[in-house]
Amino acid sequence: MAYALGQIARRAGEAPGSVTLRIIEPTKTLSDDLARLYLRVVRLWRDEARNRLLPVYVREVERLTSDAQPPGAGRFQRDEAADLERQIIAAEAQAAAVIAVLSADLNEWMFRAEEWHADKFAAYVKSGTGVSVDALMSQQAVRDAVQAALAENIGLITSVSDQTRLRISEIIWRGFQARTPRRVIAREINHALDLGRKRSLRISVDQTTKLSAALDRARQQEAGMEAFNWRHSGKVNYRPEHKARNGKLFKWSSAVAKTDPPGQAVNCACKAAPVLVIPEEAE
Repeated sequence: MAYALGQIARRAGEAPGSVTLRIIEPTKTLSDDLARLYLRVVRLWRDEARNRLLPVYVREVERLTSDAQPPGAGRFQRDEAADLERQIIAAEAQAAAVIAVLSADLNEWMFRAEEWHADKFAAYVKSGTGVSVDALMSQQAVRDAVQAALAENIGLITSVSDQTRLRISEIIWRGFQARTPRRVIAREINHALDLGRKRSLRISVDQTTKLSAALDRARQQEAGMEAFNWRHSGKVNYRPEHKARNGKLFKWSSAVAKTDPPGQAVNCACKAAPVLVIPEEAE
């Protein structure tokens, strides 16, 4: 605990008791900004497929299906297959370079998201208690939450890239073996890219929610709030145990908070409404 908000509120004249402050809801703008970062790797694989892989594939299949093949065509085929493999490796290198740049962009997004959350937290404390906590809040309190979220998102972006690359590579090699026409291969690659786009959008919403939930916890505990009120998301596809917790009070030291806190399970949008206890006497 960095500061005792309950004590400060009591000294400021707030009546003793408990106050449930407003919930901070992550915005669509935040998740859309994160999605744009994820979608960069999907667009990269789209461009690499169109500009690098498909031209080599078409040349390959045309030569292999030609009626007039030169002597030593078997060796020629192996060389061409090796060239196709080199193009895939080159595309992977491009993806790795983009992900390296995205690491810095992700760090900037985390900073903006944390700054937005801090402003909301301070505003909601002010409206609920009359106390200004801007000068009391610290970056140290949320450092671990932000660093963990950054590492997780770098891993997830890498996963989106790897999964897209694997799908496209399988399509290319399967088509190569079957001499599949370009239009069919292009259609299959577009489907693979669409899967990557959809996954990116799902992840961006989920990761924005997770970061917000982690910041909720860090800011509440920094302010000396020991408990929260579980607020169910109201989503159609919900976890029964989460809905059963709706409206119930949990301590941050409880087993629930340690193993399954609001907003941390995959696609969970439940929230921890901050509960501030104002003591009878100010110290």
